[in-house]
Amino acid sequence: MRDRKRFSQQLMQLYLQTPFDVPFFSCKVGDKIFLSYAGKEQNIRRKKFITDFDGVFEAENTLPLYKLFYNHLHDRDINPDIETDKIYSFIQSIFLGIPIMEVFAQMKDYLKSKNLTHDQYIRACERAAGEWKESDEAWETVNEIRRLHYSIAILSGSPQEAIEMVRKRIDVQRHEIFGTRFEFDESGLKEIHPMLCEKKLEKKKELIGDEPHIAVTDDLQTDYMITAGADLSVIVADNDEAILRNERQLYVFDKLVRKDFHILSDYIKKFEYAFVRSFEATQESEKEIIVFVKMLKEAKNKSEFLFALKYLRLELEDFDLFLYRERIITEYENTGDEATQKRLKELILSMLKQLPEFVDIEAFDNVVKNDFA
Repeated sequence: MRDRKRFSQQLMQLYLQTPFDVPFFSCKVGDKIFLSYAGKEQNIRRKKFITDFDGVFEAENTLPLYKLFYNHLHDRDINPDIETDKIYSFIQSIFLGIPIMEVFAQMKDYLKSKNLTHDQYIRACERAAGEWKESDEAWETVNEIRRLHYSIAILSGSPQEAIEMVRKRIDVQRHEIFGTRFEFDESGLKEIHPMLCEKKLEKKKELIGDEPHIAVTDDLQTDYMITAGADLSVIVADNDEAILRNERQLYVFDKLVRKDFHILSDYIKKFEYAFVRSFEATQESEKEIIVFVKMLKEAKNKSEFLFALKYLRLELEDFDLFLYRERIITEYENTGDEATQKRLKELILSMLKQLPEFVDIEAFDNVVKNDFA
């Protein structure tokens, strides 16, 4: 018996890997809109986008916000008794598997022993936020993702107040941002409420429950919880083969996102196309599409070309690339002028670059030949 879910997952992975021009048209699935920018649609629920902060949004030559904060705690006019190396030893212990609440309890006791005050904490946040620089086009891209009908939530291990200061400076007001909270009372530091590891998962579930979502992070060792259960996880890091063995979840590993954030929005558009195309796809329907794409590519004359194009359009009725360009096909069909025929055929073929199967027919042919038993 064929596993339709597994086939759909394989198909979506292939769509994400194929360098095609994503066609943009409004498509509603349930109460959500795909492949469309925000317009005047009524009763549309926003999709969910959850992202890490440190290691994702800072410029390449800028330290993460949390490191800037801990470095500035040691400033001569803030609290030089605090040893930065001691703080980093606490953070490093998280990588060694020490429970996160135990780590931050120890850090709290240490900072309290050094008489960290709320005023010192705020000054360190201000300096960190002032020194921090965002990656080029990062927030422009996040705002574009919001226009694609996503709600944005940013989860960070950096101090909440430092993130809020960054938010004000770069004018990112419409996104929810949750960081590590340092709680003070009249006696000084009372508690640290971290936003790392399982705490990110708890916050994510609080925000979106079990809803489908897209997740972004840079470090699966400490932040794998942010990607748990995501439909698509974009990791701005090198491949992790152990993760890739999880066939029930889609992962993209691409360090270039840090240098060009538009790549992230391209992945999301590809994912939306893949989600809609694979929603009702079967191995049999995909085989039919491959047959007509092959016929189209191998057509020996105009009649064969038009025959293949006609039936390919029927197979892809809801994704017709020529829906508003019917005139091109009509002109190609009716003209007897060879030069005009050639020009119109080239135009039709260029539009078919928006069809992943046309761009890489061999890859899709291999997928449909697997039995997925």
